Amino acid sequence: EKSAFQVHECELPEALQFPRKESLSFDGPDGQYLITHKGVPLGFAKKSNGGVTSLYPMDWRLRN
Repeated sequence: EKSAFQVHECELPEALQFPRKESLSFDGPDGQYLITHKGVPLGFAKKSNGGVTSLYPMDWRLRN
């Protein structure tokens, strides 16, 4: 269930960065986040020490 996780709703530019494993940044407490765009889950990310790390599998990332 979505409510079990902190949710970060992102705009289109961030939504396109996420599967490429490019850096994301947003405000909020440290922890694991469900990243969504228009309510659609994209995957998970871990926020710690001000940085956000995508937990998207490296083999699944999109390339330009």
